[in-house]
Amino acid sequence: MDGLNLLHLMLFSLLGASLASWMIYEFDNYGQRYTSVLKRLLVRSKCDYCQEQVSYSNLVPVLSYIFLGGKTSCCSTKLSKKYIIFESFGALIFAAGYLTNTLEISMLVFLITFVLGSIYLGIATPTEAAAVGCLGSFCMGKVWGKLGLSEFRSATKASVKTTGAIMLLVMMAFVFSYAIAITGIPKQL
Repeated sequence: MDGLNLLHLMLFSLLGASLASWMIYEFDNYGQRYTSVLKRLLVRSKCDYCQEQVSYSNLVPVLSYIFLGGKTSCCSTKLSKKYIIFESFGALIFAAGYLTNTLEISMLVFLITFVLGSIYLGIATPTEAAAVGCLGSFCMGKVWGKLGLSEFRSATKASVKTTGAIMLLVMMAFVFSYAIAITGIPKQL
């Protein structure tokens, strides 16, 4: 691997870690009101504990966590492991995507893992995680130019059909269990 490919690999890893770091920030600050979208994008990160603004040198994903020993620079409080876990995973996914020339698949794996990981780690409720997953997949489709109006309609139709089939199954299971209970079959067993 020559120097240019190594530089690309490091930049893609940094991009993945930065995206993971930004998603953690968004989950942590869910529900906060901003006066404009620009203010939301340009807001400076603050310490989770003392609310002091974090310097730019301490905002480098993964590396700043390692160099600071997993503690904040302002008040030396131990940081949550979710930062290093999600940022490292984001870096690994993007590095693997670069090495195998499958960045689109890496983004999809990253999105699925982040949605499920946020639920399992208690960062978000399943509904919130699903909303972020929908928004992320919509944005990915728009960025890669593979989501036009006809594709969106087709995906919506397929979702409605699948949801309808699942709801029909649930409804029939309810009717079946009600019929079993009314006939008294459990008592006769």
